[in-house]
Amino acid sequence: MERLVNYWSSLANYVDRVLFVKCNKERSKNDIFEKYNVEATPTFLFIKNNEQVASPYTALNPGATAQIMATINGLINSKEQ
Repeated sequence: MERLVNYWSSLANYVDRVLFVKCNKERSKNDIFEKYNVEATPTFLFIKNNEQVASPYTALNPGATAQIMATINGLINSKEQ
């Protein structure tokens, strides 16, 4: 997962537009896990202005990767319009 997030963070379309934050339940406050009902890791949440703006993704398989990128791109493109 970390390699994939690092790759996405380096994409020109995402730099200064998308922030990836890695939270570890054992090392982080449980607030975010409770607020967004995160039960499994890794989970990708899409949050803007402290509100969830898209459904979360909890599985990292080839299909989920494409869905996560599509969600990010959709959120970026809807912001520009």
